[in-house]
Amino acid sequence: MILRRRLARFLMGLLLAALAMAATGARADETVRTRGWVHEKEGFGRLVFDWAGAVGYSAKIDGQTLTVEFDRPASFATDRALKLLAPYIAGIAEQTDRRLVLTLTGPWKLKSFYDGTKVALDLYGTPPALAKTAPASVAAPAPLPAAVATATPLATPPPADSKMPPPTAATTATQPTAPPANATTAAPVVKLRFGQHDGYTRLVLDFPETVPYRVDRQGDDAHIVIGAPARLALDGNVSSWPAPLKDLHADGSESKPVLTLNLVPGTTLKDFRDGPRIVLDLAPGTAPAASSAAPAVAPAAAPTTTAATTSAATDHANAAPATADSAAPPVDNAGQPKPLLPPNAMTAADLLNGASTATPIASAANAKNGPEIDRLPADPGAPPLTVAVVQAGDGPTLTFSWKDPTGLAVFRRSGALWLVFDKPARFDLSGFSAPGLDAFDKVAQLGGTPAALRLVGADDLAALPRREGNSWIVDLRPQAEGAATPIPVTSEPDAAPPRTVLKLVSAGEPMTLRDPEVGDQLTVVTSTEPGLGVEPAQGLPAFKLLATVQGIAVEPRQDGLQIVKTAEGIAITTGANPTLAPVASAAKPDAAADDTPPDGPAATERLFDLPAWRREQEGDFATVEARLKAAVEAAPEDKREIAQLDLARFYFAHGRAAEAGGLIDLMGDERKEPLLDPQPLLIEAASAFLTGDPVAAGSALNQRALDGELEADPWRGALSALKGDWAKAAADFQESEALIDDYPQAVRFQLQSLAVESAIQTQDAATAHDGLDKLKADHPTPPQEARIAFLEGLLARSEGNAQAATAAWAGIGPQADADTAARAEFARVDLAQETGAITDAEAIKRLEALRFATRGSLMEFPLLERLGELYLADGRPRQGLELLRQLASHFPQHRDLNKVMAAMTKGFRDAFLGPAAKKLKPLEAIALYGQFSELTPPGAEGGEIAMALADRMIDIDLLDRADAVLLDQVRHKLTGVDKARVGAKLAEVRLLDEDPDQALAALKESGAPDLPAPLAADRRRLEAEALHRTGRSLEALALLANDQDPDAGKLKARMYWEMKEWALAAQEFDRLLAGADAQQLTPDQAEWGLADAIALSLAGDKFKLAELRQKIGPAMKETAQGPTFAMLTDPDSDPESLLATKLAGVARFESFMTDYKAKLNAAAPSTSQAPGTAPAATAGG
Repeated sequence: MILRRRLARFLMGLLLAALAMAATGARADETVRTRGWVHEKEGFGRLVFDWAGAVGYSAKIDGQTLTVEFDRPASFATDRALKLLAPYIAGIAEQTDRRLVLTLTGPWKLKSFYDGTKVALDLYGTPPALAKTAPASVAAPAPLPAAVATATPLATPPPADSKMPPPTAATTATQPTAPPANATTAAPVVKLRFGQHDGYTRLVLDFPETVPYRVDRQGDDAHIVIGAPARLALDGNVSSWPAPLKDLHADGSESKPVLTLNLVPGTTLKDFRDGPRIVLDLAPGTAPAASSAAPAVAPAAAPTTTAATTSAATDHANAAPATADSAAPPVDNAGQPKPLLPPNAMTAADLLNGASTATPIASAANAKNGPEIDRLPADPGAPPLTVAVVQAGDGPTLTFSWKDPTGLAVFRRSGALWLVFDKPARFDLSGFSAPGLDAFDKVAQLGGTPAALRLVGADDLAALPRREGNSWIVDLRPQAEGAATPIPVTSEPDAAPPRTVLKLVSAGEPMTLRDPEVGDQLTVVTSTEPGLGVEPAQGLPAFKLLATVQGIAVEPRQDGLQIVKTAEGIAITTGANPTLAPVASAAKPDAAADDTPPDGPAATERLFDLPAWRREQEGDFATVEARLKAAVEAAPEDKREIAQLDLARFYFAHGRAAEAGGLIDLMGDERKEPLLDPQPLLIEAASAFLTGDPVAAGSALNQRALDGELEADPWRGALSALKGDWAKAAADFQESEALIDDYPQAVRFQLQSLAVESAIQTQDAATAHDGLDKLKADHPTPPQEARIAFLEGLLARSEGNAQAATAAWAGIGPQADADTAARAEFARVDLAQETGAITDAEAIKRLEALRFATRGSLMEFPLLERLGELYLADGRPRQGLELLRQLASHFPQHRDLNKVMAAMTKGFRDAFLGPAAKKLKPLEAIALYGQFSELTPPGAEGGEIAMALADRMIDIDLLDRADAVLLDQVRHKLTGVDKARVGAKLAEVRLLDEDPDQALAALKESGAPDLPAPLAADRRRLEAEALHRTGRSLEALALLANDQDPDAGKLKARMYWEMKEWALAAQEFDRLLAGADAQQLTPDQAEWGLADAIALSLAGDKFKLAELRQKIGPAMKETAQGPTFAMLTDPDSDPESLLATKLAGVARFESFMTDYKAKLNAAAPSTSQAPGTAPAATAGG
């Protein structure tokens, strides 16, 4: 009987064991996804187990081994997580269905906690791979839940919807609630704030918790020794500390920092606590009155005073509360405690960034009658300009009505808003005194040129510049301030010399201004396009880029800085020994640098479960939405994030991108730390894309937490398609086609249509046809049917079937959305122009009608690019270049930006040197060069453009403008032969302006060795001409003595003529006529023949006159000069006759001007020709 019962129990045990094994096997089929990422700045790595339901666990570290156990079985997908956590985890030593043993790379400290049903493990410490790139200033990690242990016992799981609560006290009673003393944590960053009071200066150290400290006073130096780890935020250089403080710096180490104050002799120092903060009051001569120097809030430690003449050390322990006898806090008239610092308090960081230590002067009069207006002496020659000021409901609006296009820079510095223009003006600031205008405390125009305003006050109003025609309008409104489009900043360390480039095509010339508050100088660059600015501020060893709303503001930090305008924007280089640092952020740690997607289950799992998120089985949309909203409202603070995420998933699964993205943003704001969970990160990215914010979408997609996530690929593909990177887009879509099917129809159609277009653009017709069939079968709406027709036409044209493309696009009617209709019209125009069905002018008219409809869309860039090219081809260079410049400004990081810049440079060149250059009127040419001079190519071509422009200026007698253009090329742009050629042109202009001395200076400044023979001869004749005009005719003739060229002969003949050396002049004319045909003369030879006769007649050489008459007399009869020649050569005429004298005077007056005008009208002016061609004549006959 007993045996039977034992046998029964044994068999029952076997049965229960078998059932348990079966149950275990069933549960082991559950796959738990693991996720991992590294918090580089905070110094820890996080490993998360994504359990679907509640689970108990334990975790402990033994040396460099982490053991994690769970109370139910599962398979763990760990490959990707461990790859990302390589700086902390070396690999898996052992793995079962309940237990993981991980080998660590160092002796890390462990924190573990629940996040709903997830289990999170944090490994604290700084691996060597991270230490190499860790920034010098690292904030302490955000506070995590308690229950931190090196060995966590098996924990009871929380309710499924809870958010990261610590294990209960019962489960962790024996465990510490904070990291061990030797845990690797970052010291807290402590700010130092300043405030000016009547009679003393107050310094406050903002410690997050009470720390021990002592004050050692030795003469005029005071050392505040802190008895706890801290990092004092004092990096930088300060030109002026607030009196009576001469200097201030941090000494010691982060584990025991020391703040050293260098005081003005006689200063009294008083110190006390205000909660965890340490307060220091500095007063000249004597201590501040008790009523004002006492601590601001009670309870506080009793203040201690040290005099300048004593050496004292006062120690303050943590637990030293104020006694009843301690100084009472000051109160205001209403009985309320006074604030610790005044409203104008500033931090040490403010001073390090250039803030002024001057105390603002409060003025009751100003408060009533508007701001204090400081009219500094402006440029007396600058034109007046009235600043119109209008007070709107939420802030003032300033209007600057300029007559010409003007650049503007907008930024803040030293507590003031700066508005800097690139033209001079004397501002009429009376508008700021209008009744009710109290936004500003002070308004000042900076003296000199350019025109600049400093507006003090209105710190809570954002500056929003916009342009209407030539007028700039600056609205000040209560909203976030910053650049609408950040200017790309790139470092080129391999350039010679290294440089930093800011891509701003609309940049003006760099200008230097003095800050009247700080006393240093800034270099400011304006922009003619609104909203292009630097964001955020960037500090480099050689200079600092201030954050700007518009334009560029550079604060030099070393001598020799060179800031120059280029075709791309602004280039900043240093002189000798450049120390420019890259602008890019620190490199990622080597251990995590490999971005190759990991293998294993985690790499292929879905991050989104859209069918489950839709909750269709729980009721209709409104019912489920109301229930989830109510859950968010009812959730306690520690569980609210889970409820918010559930609602965000629900919205996203139903295609409500705006609501989903808003909730994810709210979660990030409440958490006060960046989202690092891949799932909400991808919801944020996708929602941003769907709501028209590709910048935010790209920022989220670039987070390392999404590396290797296949779910992100279609969104990466969509973003690449928007940028026109079709090859990358096609690759991303090809890898993720199946992932699109679960999205709502509207989202699915948008992604699939972009995938089809990517296939068309990459000549993958088979994929495009398949994708179109899929779109047609997805129950498209009428607007979607129009998009399909557009894609069909695009595919037909790519396959060479223009007729089918035309038919497809012709069927797109009013049912199309604005984007599809605009793209179809663009395609129709493009095809018609390609086939010659329309002219350039007709194409321009039709495309101009699309500009508004395409703003912000996929086709804005190609439309503006095509319009710019069409304007250039149609002979309207100003319109074309303006469009292309606008395109480059608005799309500074577009992949085709270099193509646009090349088109601008070519269009500018062709306007001056191309076949249609003569059609450009002189004033139009001058305006075009002034507006786009940065496009002037370097070298010989740039010199040719300058000379062509100079000729246009000479045509309308703008000799001084021609001189300036050519001189700029000679001094700043050209070298060698090119410089010598343009220098010769400059000398010609100065001779024409009757300034031979400056002509000689131009030739001297532009000289170069080994010049081509024709150019050297041309410059030699110009020098001779200039010498002759300065009265040094003999030197001029000596310079031409061996020059047998006819041009030199003409020049020598005229010099001899003007010197009244008639016989020598006649000899030169005889040489010019040496090869003349006795029967027929050219017009030039006829002129020379007459001049020769005049010279011989005045020389009284009848014999030579007879020879001349016999030689060319018959031929001269057939010319207009024949009668005069016959009279002069008649033997019976008087050589001293009045007629000869008059003719000599006329010839002398007209000679040079006639010859120069002829040269200007010639097809190939001398100094505008390419090297090696012969120069035209420079002397008259």
